[in-house]
Parts: sequence; C-alpha cells; structure tokens
Amino acid sequence: MGLIDRLWADRSIQAIFVNGAQSVFIERGDSLHAVKEVFRDEAHLSELVARLVGRPDGGMADFQLRDGTTGFVILPPHAPSGPVLTMRRADPGRATLDKLVADGAIDRTVAELLRLGARGRLNMLVTGPQYCGKTALLVALVRDLEPSVRVVTVAGHRHFAWPMASKVELVAVAPVSIAKLIPPAAKLEPGLLVTDDVTLQDVAALAERLLRGAPGILAALGPEAMSDALTRSVDLVARIDRGSDGVFRVVTVEDSAGAMIFRHENGKLVRGTTTPAFAPSLQARGHGTTLAKLLV
Repeated sequence: MGLIDRLWADRSIQAIFVNGAQSVFIERGDSLHAVKEVFRDEAHLSELVARLVGRPDGGMADFQLRDGTTGFVILPPHAPSGPVLTMRRADPGRATLDKLVADGAIDRTVAELLRLGARGRLNMLVTGPQYCGKTALLVALVRDLEPSVRVVTVAGHRHFAWPMASKVELVAVAPVSIAKLIPPAAKLEPGLLVTDDVTLQDVAALAERLLRGAPGILAALGPEAMSDALTRSVDLVARIDRGSDGVFRVVTVEDSAGAMIFRHENGKLVRGTTTPAFAPSLQARGHGTTLAKLLV
C-alpha cells in the first residue's frame, strides 16, 4: 500500500488518519502528528482506497486488514476534499477466543483445546513470527479463565492490564528483563504463570522453571528461541504462521513428543493423534471426558 505500508512498518504508530491527499496524520502514544509524506494527488489516494474497499455503495465503508487492523473510508461527494481514511491497529489486549475464532486466527476446536489446557494447568508454548498474534492468543486465554484462578503475567507490555481481582501483572522495565521477573513471579504462587515476549536471553529462566515440574505455565516466544529440549519440557506447543490466504493463524498443535494433534491445512482442520502425551494429566484433573470429545 505504498505510503501506508511505510508508515505502518513503524510499530509505535497506533493509527493513521488521511484527511485528503496532502494531509496525513499519525497517532503515536497519546499524540497526533502530521507527517511529511503525502500522496501525489487525489488519484494516487483513490488507487489505495480502491484496493481497500473498491467503490462502496453509499460512498463509505468499513474494512479490516489481515493483521486485524480496522479502518473506515468516506469518499467524495461526502468528503469534497478527497477520500478520508482512518486505520487503527488491532488491540491484542482486547482479544477473546470468540473474536479470534471469528477472525479466522484459530479454529474453534483448537481454541477449545487450548482453553482446556489453560484450565487444566498444562504447560503450553505459543510460538510464531513477530506480530503474528501470539500476545492476542495469550490475552484471550487469560480472559477466558474463571475468576477464581490466580494468574500472574510477566511481559514487556501492558496488554494484560484489565481489572481482574485474581490477576497480578508484572512488567519488565529495563534494565530488568523477563528472565529476572520469572523467579519472583513463581514465588507469588500462580495457578497460571503467563509469560509473553520471551526472548532467547529469557529462555534459560523459563526452562529452569519448567524443569522444576511446576504446572500451569503459558509462554509465548519466537521461533528463534525454540528448541527441541524446550518442546519436550512442556505439554503442548501451538505454532502460528501465515496461511495461503495471508491470515496468521494457529497452524499446528503438538504434544511434547512431537505428535500432531491438529493441523490447519488447505482451509480445513485435520486431526492427528487422539492420545496426546498430556491426556493422563488432564484426566487426573477431571478433564478427560471433555478432551476425548474434542479429539474424536
């Protein structure tokens, strides 16, 4: 999308406002700023709008991009100075499992399995490239928990900031890393310990916690931080990647032995093993019947 792509590559920009070809503003933090880059003319801007929404009936339309970005366009004659466009990034802090399913980011059955894993205190990893939706999935799983579950989150952001009496939010602020916060977070005796933005430098602290055998760890990390040893130390791994339609979604779910439980392939969900290695753990916690129904 040319100019829009170049601006949108800056992740500190939350929104873009185009008030005509020669008037482009960005929202960063709580401030609005004009940018020097503008469209060549109204025809140049109209080309972009046509790619987004075509020529909508009534001269106005909502749209959504594959990364969850939402927007709105108003065309002439309602906007006599030229097309007016707004775009705002998706807010992972507001994600829910139902919304992720509706957006195609996860299949309903996979969502139910991950929900069961969180409630059954499995140790789970979510992995995928940067900006693929890992944080949104973690947020959705935490929001879905019963209020009685004690949750401690550790991240470098505030996407877990909503009020929840049983939740403790810890934020890694330089020079303190996520690795430094994992041990004190564990001392708070969480029913579910959630760690997001785990980097290669934080993996040793996460691995050490997993080796202790403590249940109820949910962590998100990039492919560069994954290893066979880490995979074997958890119950379940959900991998996110871009599908052929351009949408990021959970494409595989595996157990600690690498056995495929679910795979999203050619627009369909394919089932794998019906006896994942973590089945006895869920059965011991009273979730055996629900798991069996999911894996039929």
